[in-house]
Amino acid sequence: MAAHYNEGALKEAIHKYKYEGVSDIAKDLGKILSDILKSRWHKFAVLIPVPLHKKRQARRGYNQAELLAKEISQICKYKVINNKLVRIKFSKSQVELSGRARRENIKNAFLWKGKDEVKGKNVLVVDDVYTTGATLEECAKTLKSAGAKCVWAVVLAKV
Repeated sequence: MAAHYNEGALKEAIHKYKYEGVSDIAKDLGKILSDILKSRWHKFAVLIPVPLHKKRQARRGYNQAELLAKEISQICKYKVINNKLVRIKFSKSQVELSGRARRENIKNAFLWKGKDEVKGKNVLVVDDVYTTGATLEECAKTLKSAGAKCVWAVVLAKV
């Protein structure tokens, strides 16, 4: 985690990045995460961005977690695996939901469509904001079922 979400400039940057189509900020945000990873983590084999449902991605035009993962990959030289972890359930935006409702909303939302790409590997799931951890927990559950050795997450901010 880079910072708490309620901190002014980062909160504003994430909001513009995620909801206002300012995708070119991914480079700067990815650099922030890369600096943290380079100083603390050295053993990750693959990066996997939290996927958006295809409807939400079509509406937004990009997956903010995927752009972050690509930036981290360029700096830290970790491999990115895209489009193998997929969101199969279209759900309400998590922003408006309580912790319990978030967990129910995201339950069984992901599917691994890959082969052995994560089997026995350390995986780092990339997302922008951590609130209750429900989304990251569901991703981790799916990746562990696909054979991942260890699943960690990196996020820009925690609410």
